[in-house]
Amino acid sequence: MNSTRNRLAHRSGFKFTFDDGFAFVQSAARAGADFSDDTIPTDKKNAEEWYRVDAIIQEVFQNTAQELAFVIEDNGSQFEFS
Repeated sequence: MNSTRNRLAHRSGFKFTFDDGFAFVQSAARAGADFSDDTIPTDKKNAEEWYRVDAIIQEVFQNTAQELAFVIEDNGSQFEFS
């Protein structure tokens, strides 16, 4: 994931393609991220057709935020999405 972040942060004019997004999603899956549909990290052709790049990236960040909320609440605090 850091490699993708570095390319985005350090290259001007970098266009984030579906291939970049799918590589990011696969990396997130290897790190333990959950997905609402197993197609997203495992089936490149269908993930591109059904979800496109914006939705697969949103899935990673949305599910990661939810996991963070659970951790925060498990430790006695309250987390609210605003």
